[in-house]
Amino acid sequence: EKYSPCVFDKNDLCYSKYRHYTYDLQHIQTITLTENDLILYEPYLIESLKRYRDRSGFVQKILYYIFFLTRSFRSKQPNLLIELILHVISIHSNLQTVQMASTACIYNLTRTPMTERIHVKYLAQIVQATMNVMATFPNQQQLQKNCLLTLCSDRILHEPHFNFYLLATLVMHNLLHYTDLAIIQPGVAILSLLTTRLTIDECTQLGSVINLKRLLQLIEQQIDRLQTMQINQNQQAHNVQTQQTLSDIDLTLNHNQQLTSDDTLRFCLSLLWNLTDENAIVCENFIQSMGLQLFQRLLNLFSTDTIVLTKIVGLLSNIAEVSHLKIYLYSIDIIPLMQKYITEAILDVAFSAVGILAHLLYEQTDDEINLELCRQMRKTIVSWQNPHTNMVTYR
Repeated sequence: EKYSPCVFDKNDLCYSKYRHYTYDLQHIQTITLTENDLILYEPYLIESLKRYRDRSGFVQKILYYIFFLTRSFRSKQPNLLIELILHVISIHSNLQTVQMASTACIYNLTRTPMTERIHVKYLAQIVQATMNVMATFPNQQQLQKNCLLTLCSDRILHEPHFNFYLLATLVMHNLLHYTDLAIIQPGVAILSLLTTRLTIDECTQLGSVINLKRLLQLIEQQIDRLQTMQINQNQQAHNVQTQQTLSDIDLTLNHNQQLTSDDTLRFCLSLLWNLTDENAIVCENFIQSMGLQLFQRLLNLFSTDTIVLTKIVGLLSNIAEVSHLKIYLYSIDIIPLMQKYITEAILDVAFSAVGILAHLLYEQTDDEINLELCRQMRKTIVSWQNPHTNMVTYR
């Protein structure tokens, strides 16, 4: 029986002397591949997956070449290829080597903008298969990384329906047990989107003290990382020869030097904001985890970063809505801080700041109430123009 171009080397375990191979492994590795090669090889790779999906060694080699080709070029039949790979994942569910190759291929096939070509039915199956892999191999870091990178997609997280809470717990497990930024960055991004789709009870479970302490730790680590970058940039810009340590950073930054946030920090803040929304238990856990003290530090370091301010003040607003917790806000000098924001900050920040002040003033008696503050709030509110976009997304 004569076969068309194949991807196997004659020393490979899957090689058969009874079949004729037009190309071998060394030949493919030495040539420069183009998109035309993908058009040439893809039908044979697809046919191989159909015929030999039960043979793990054979499948692993096929998946390697699918990954090799789809890394640089777009598949011509992504839905069919994904369907076959998902079937392979289910057949070899306990074989780590096959799962590693499969998830890498799925990642290549679902990268933006290629994900737009994939039917939502397959997106749901991808999420389910990925969750199965994450649950089966919780201690395999590279495999977890493949899964998180695949899932870190707006379309994958928004369009298909799946068990949102289960995925959130699997991702949170990664944040608790790994320190690799390649896991942390997609992990917090995924959770910040997932928490908008969770129920309040599910957010309560996800917002445990242990989990919140880990998220706050990630924020602290990100601050240190950004501060170190800032110091290094300043040293290079001013050609400073003396060595500066992390203990000098806060002193340096006190001289009106502000940090610029990155996506990881913003996603962490969004995640905390979502978890505390209409949730008194998570708000209390946040306070218990020393979150207010960390946020006070953030307000000092990112006072000119409107994105960070919006998220921080939004979370403080969630705390202000809880009658027995809002007293804790006075520990961070909340009144003068919010007074400043209602007159100087952008509308998104000022809106939440006015809400915080309103909650703090609500239970005060006529003798206690700060009438000047009330007049300032009213003057600010009547001066607002209607925004062109929604400032708050409600559940």
